[in-house]
Amino acid sequence: MDQQPYDRSTSTLQSHVPQEERGSGMAVASLVLGLVAMILLVPVVDLIAGILGIIFAVSVKRAGYRDYAAGMATAGLVVSIIGTLGALMFTAASFGWI
Repeated sequence: MDQQPYDRSTSTLQSHVPQEERGSGMAVASLVLGLVAMILLVPVVDLIAGILGIIFAVSVKRAGYRDYAAGMATAGLVVSIIGTLGALMFTAASFGWI
């Protein structure tokens, strides 16, 4: 029997392992920060979390990622905008500006 040495570059297992997208971490962060801005009831922290969520989502969208990262970034952008507007109103009410 003449056995060939194992060559990892031709392994079929590698073709079935999904590759993680590079922008998905920032997209998830934008969604989480948007949710924090909506749920957390700390006036200034809500505002900062919402603004950071918007920045992260826009950076993923501008980088041109597709599929999972783009959808997650869109959801993060919408949630972050809603959370920022709510945080802005909550902050203004907390400090008696309204």
